[in-house]
Amino acid sequence: PICSNYLNRHLGCAVDHRLAEHWYLRSAEQSNCMALNALGWLREKQGRHGEARLLHERAAALGSSTAMLNLAQICAREQSSSAPDNSAMIKWLKAAVVEEDVDAFCALGKAYAHGR
Repeated sequence: PICSNYLNRHLGCAVDHRLAEHWYLRSAEQSNCMALNALGWLREKQGRHGEARLLHERAAALGSSTAMLNLAQICAREQSSSAPDNSAMIKWLKAAVVEEDVDAFCALGKAYAHGR
């Protein structure tokens, strides 16, 4: 999204999700974390949540704190309101904290502040 906005504003590149997907896939094949996360984001937008999760898990396994935060958000969204279990969300936030991700510090603090 950030790259797309930059290109659109500075290079006159029109938004084209089909081409974006093509290039994300090429880069993801090489285990590029940014591409795996971007492709995961695109899959989420397409409603392909299972595929998105797998892509974020691949990036997290490569050490991407962004992917870990994305997985924490997915876990938070998937939990049942009748039987909340935040353990998976907290696991991913703590993993991102280990990677020194300042957004994870804040998110983990917020989770504990709200009793999650």
